[in-house]
Amino acid sequence: MKLPLLAVCSLAACVDASSSGLGSTNADVKAAATTISIVANAEPSLVVFRQGAGPWQPATRMGPLRYQAEVSGPYSVMTVCVSESGPFSTIVGLTLDDAPQVDVYCGFKEEESFSVRSSMVQSGTVSVGPFRVRSTRPKWDFETLVPVKRYDVTAVSDTHVAVRRDVDVFGPVELPALDAVAEGQPLASVTFTPTNSFPGETPHVGVFLVSPQIDPQAQIYRGPMTSAKVVPDAVLDEALVQEVSLRSEGFGDTSYVFRSSRRPFHLGDGTGVTFWDPFQGLQLGLDGQGRASASWQSLALVDYAYFDLTDEQGRYAAIDLSRSYLEQTSPSQVTFAFDAPGFLPEWAPDLSGPYSMMTLLSRQGAARDGYTYSDQFNVTAGTGRDLWRQSAAPDAPSIRSTRQATRARAARLGAL
Repeated sequence: MKLPLLAVCSLAACVDASSSGLGSTNADVKAAATTISIVANAEPSLVVFRQGAGPWQPATRMGPLRYQAEVSGPYSVMTVCVSESGPFSTIVGLTLDDAPQVDVYCGFKEEESFSVRSSMVQSGTVSVGPFRVRSTRPKWDFETLVPVKRYDVTAVSDTHVAVRRDVDVFGPVELPALDAVAEGQPLASVTFTPTNSFPGETPHVGVFLVSPQIDPQAQIYRGPMTSAKVVPDAVLDEALVQEVSLRSEGFGDTSYVFRSSRRPFHLGDGTGVTFWDPFQGLQLGLDGQGRASASWQSLALVDYAYFDLTDEQGRYAAIDLSRSYLEQTSPSQVTFAFDAPGFLPEWAPDLSGPYSMMTLLSRQGAARDGYTYSDQFNVTAGTGRDLWRQSAAPDAPSIRSTRQATRARAARLGAL
């Protein structure tokens, strides 16, 4: 499938407005120096930074999980985390307009959790915190472990939705049976209409409830746009919001594209959607030095840009670029080049075997638009669907940890 898409940033030469390296900047970039903090949730194996296209330098260690650096103008911070499941490398591109703290995710942090037990009268789906389960039979039981927190618990049948608010989980909890019909409201049917799906793409929609006490969202419906189920306003309030994520996805021989437009929704709102196309002329592949890279002719203004590279052993590298970084560096090519001092060869993804590249973009406007593209290399053509599913949800906890943090942020920005 030939599609407009984005590419990846360099991991040790980062983004460039020219042909390689970390790029030249606009004349109006700020020059005043400031101190940034780099805070990890587990001990990293490498923490370095660079100013513009300058050399990589070690950040000053302030403690096991905290580092500092003096920067001015666009800068990059690179970290490497190594766990039993393998290494993963992350680079963030930022400017002085961004927050002065860089958060680094080096793995899962164990949280105290307790069991929640209950049952549901109808067949359907129950969401409590990050847990969601479905049964096709009525009068079914469930039990799950969730982190300590206050939750909104959602029960969805084929015809009704009920939300049980403010359920405290500070110890084991056993809830009365959930009855979506008796406790809730009937769902309404809506047809959504896309205006610009690519040939071969499949449009569909996800309907979600979002609140400070739903982590991160409760799924109400996922399926064709022609028969979507939505929540009536009687269930909603200022803290409990319904959002629709209108989506179009397609598979090529080795590739996958996913476009989305996410917005709050009330019955009676408009049901059309025009999907976002942020790129023209993107090329993915190896550069003249055998490095994974990409180039493009034009890139629309974005609020969030993420890229990754993964090999079949689970070695993983990711790039996270802010809007101000993209504005001030105007990149037209990015490259994964693992040449920072202290970066060990065994940390780099192996490009001699199968590997994948993925990019995820988001912008905030009247809707929150997202664009994701993935492609596979050194693989058998015609396997794009299975390969995407493997790379999108790899088994390695180190990869899953970073992608979990990235996707949580992307979901807030409407990229999922």
